[in-house]
Amino acid sequence: MEEIKEALGSPVKMTVVRKLRSLSYLTSYSHAGKYYTLEAIPRYDDYGLWSCDGILFSRNGSLIDTTKQLVDSSDAGHFASELKEILKVRVKEALLNLYTHKRVLREQLSGEYLYLSVREWEDQLRKRKDLFEAKEEGRTLAPGFDAPGVCRSMQIFMATLNEKQRRLYCGFESLKLGRGVIPSCHGLRA
Repeated sequence: MEEIKEALGSPVKMTVVRKLRSLSYLTSYSHAGKYYTLEAIPRYDDYGLWSCDGILFSRNGSLIDTTKQLVDSSDAGHFASELKEILKVRVKEALLNLYTHKRVLREQLSGEYLYLSVREWEDQLRKRKDLFEAKEEGRTLAPGFDAPGVCRSMQIFMATLNEKQRRLYCGFESLKLGRGVIPSCHGLRA
């Protein structure tokens, strides 16, 4: 902000903010929102995040809004430790704010809170429990098979195939997924 004030020749923050509004800009979600960038500059990663010299920006804006979006879009919810790793900042205060204002839900699993979407919490919780179960059994689950509607679509598709075609298709998919990985949609059987 100080650099922008100097560049614009105005010591007044509101003057700077008014001029920034005419441009499309973002505020950092790290460093207490102290840094700014133009919306056209960031090259976002798969999470909608961008970093410049250790300053972190999100296409979703603030840390609270970014955290909510990550929880809402997750297949299996997120633990605080997972969000901290993704966002590269402390998230406990943001999660507490979201939970207190009923913008996310939480469920205690293995001594840690799992944060869940208000709309998709049942599917997210089931998916996380499936992941725990698979990990305990020493196997991994194929990503995407639990996405809403995918399992049902696959069941309909499989029903159109004869037994030989189903076996060939399942064999082909197993080659792509690799040894020890199984689809988490239990309805997919050869």
